[in-house]
Amino acid sequence: MNEIEFNKKRDELLSNIAKCKTFQEKFLAYCKFEHFMCTKSENGYWNPKYRKDKYNNDISLLGFGCMRFPVLDNDVERIDEDTVCRMVDHFMEQGFTYFDTAWMYCNFQSECAAREALVERHPRDAYTLATKLNVNAAVVKDEASAKGQLFTSLERTGAGYFDFYLLHAIQTNNYKKYDEHGI
Repeated sequence: MNEIEFNKKRDELLSNIAKCKTFQEKFLAYCKFEHFMCTKSENGYWNPKYRKDKYNNDISLLGFGCMRFPVLDNDVERIDEDTVCRMVDHFMEQGFTYFDTAWMYCNFQSECAAREALVERHPRDAYTLATKLNVNAAVVKDEASAKGQLFTSLERTGAGYFDFYLLHAIQTNNYKKYDEHGI
């Protein structure tokens, strides 16, 4: 593939994304675009899918954010699990492995949806899972309740462990809470 062919294919895939009408269509088109952009051609056009962390592990450069999942009948309490499963499978089929959720995402349902679409359907060593501690949540009042949020997240996902446990929404008005809670 020469540079002109590469640019034409890239532009075609971007155009396909713009034409999509539903969230699912856009997601699938975007995954196809990312797969194309992250595939090495014979002429050297390449954007790697992974980078190495300090322990020499492959870390996926594109992450699957679990903040907003498709829902049924516009009801935020009812995540469309079938669609989420297809989205997760398609994302992984493209060679990506990083999933990012949080304790409060999707009206506190994101981690449960991640369990059903990812954890219960794929081997644990096939993906990287991150979630977050949110000290702004009303339930976090001290170190014990902060740790409780971690254990709740572990229970909801059923993952056994998190590859990354992130501090969520650090701002000038709350960063001291992490220290105050022994985090």
